[in-house]
Amino acid sequence: MATRQRNARGEGSKLREDLLAGAQRILERTGSEDDVSLRAVAREVGVSAPSIYAHFPDGKAIVDALVQQTFEELSALLRQAWDESPPPGRLYAVCLAYIRFGLDRPERYLTLFERRRSLERTKQIANAGHGLMYPKGAEAFAILVDAVGESGVESDSHAEEEAALLWASMHGYVTLRFSSPGFQWFADEEHVCEALIRRATSPGRAE
Repeated sequence: MATRQRNARGEGSKLREDLLAGAQRILERTGSEDDVSLRAVAREVGVSAPSIYAHFPDGKAIVDALVQQTFEELSALLRQAWDESPPPGRLYAVCLAYIRFGLDRPERYLTLFERRRSLERTKQIANAGHGLMYPKGAEAFAILVDAVGESGVESDSHAEEEAALLWASMHGYVTLRFSSPGFQWFADEEHVCEALIRRATSPGRAE
């Protein structure tokens, strides 16, 4: 194990970022959040396991912080796409930003949606009843809902439903691009966005 140089006094936030970066590398190698333990992260970063306790109580907390940080990146990109586009084109801009995030940053997308976890951990998350669980994840979804809503969907409940289906479609496209790189997709991401939006906002779609 390489020994990490000790931070100067007042630089504890640097260690926290190093721990998150170390957890990211472990996820990229293994694909499993169960492999992100205090001991594994300490070994990856080159610190003693007890030094992590000031920042995280266990490996699950490190994963949660990493996912929240990654959702923050995604949310910022979607918000930028929203802010830089006039109302008629906001949904297209948000969808394209989402897909490009997944295609351009596959390791970060893996962190959000493609990491494996134990059945016990999955049940714990489901039983907590927090939906997306991560505030920045909820924020990213809310941006998509707002974009769908201003595109002519009849009600807020329909906007949420159509946004969820649109998200599922975009997620499927991104993950299939990774898993089946040799498949002929017939269209680039711009045309895929246009097609998915037509299906999500067509008259009578939410009936």
